[in-house]
Amino acid sequence: MKPLKESGMKRPDMTAYFRYRIDWKNKGLMSTLEHPGLPQGVTRINGDVTDREIEVFVGDRVWRWQGGRHSSRKTNGNYPVLMPIPVNDWKAAEMDQVPDTADPLQPNDDWQTRYRGSNDDEYAIYVAAAESLGWPVKSYDEWLQS
Repeated sequence: MKPLKESGMKRPDMTAYFRYRIDWKNKGLMSTLEHPGLPQGVTRINGDVTDREIEVFVGDRVWRWQGGRHSSRKTNGNYPVLMPIPVNDWKAAEMDQVPDTADPLQPNDDWQTRYRGSNDDEYAIYVAAAESLGWPVKSYDEWLQS
């Protein structure tokens, strides 16, 4: 792929579109903004401002934004959605990047589950977590069978 400067392609300006989606997510039916439509050249959008990743398709290119960000301060009892931030310049929109012959679920000989002690130690971790979350705590035998 050519570097961004050589390709002549610029990241589409999604500000008005994202602002509309944020206003809708934060205010719902009280939203006052009109839908701006998609910016010129944008053919498809995967994801929304509350999703972790947003993909914007322009021709054979994909532009990405990081979404799913919320303010740390409440407004009207909620944490408002924040403007997504750009992730990368672009990459070709090739959906089949993994060859058909590749098995994505191959075992790794070096992989190991993190050791956290005996079952008694693991049960103590479970009890502490369940109590802190206000969940009903299973008995040791129920926990072993779950």
